[in-house]
Amino acid sequence: MNARPTAAAAGKIDVGGDVTVNRLGFGAMRITGPGVWGDPPDRDRAKGALRRAAALDVNFIDTADSYGPEVSERLIAESIGALAELKDEGKIRHIGVSNVTEDQFREAATGTRSRPTPRSGRR
Repeated sequence: MNARPTAAAAGKIDVGGDVTVNRLGFGAMRITGPGVWGDPPDRDRAKGALRRAAALDVNFIDTADSYGPEVSERLIAESIGALAELKDEGKIRHIGVSNVTEDQFREAATGTRSRPTPRSGRR
C-alpha cells in the first residue's frame, strides 16, 4: 500500500458532546509572525501548510483572535476559505469562542465589535 496516512489515522475524538473530529488537528498559532505576532515571514508557505493540512483530512483547526492578531483567520480564509463560508458549505459544523465575557460574545455575534489595536486590548 503506497497511500500515506491522513489525520483520520489518529482516530477520532468528541468535542463538546456533539462534534466528532479527527484527533490530529492543526494549531494555527505557528503560522503567524515571530512571537505569535503579525504576519509570518513567508505568507505563501503558511498558506501552503494550511492547504496541506486540509488535504490530509485535518478537520479541526485551533485558532484564536490573538494569533497575529487575526492573522491566522485571514490566512485560513485566503487558503481554504472564510470560516463562515466553510460553515455554510457544511465543512464546518461549529465556530466557537472561549475566554470572552458575555458582552464580548454579544458584540462578536452582532458584528458591532471594534477592531483591537496591537497590545492595547479589545477597544
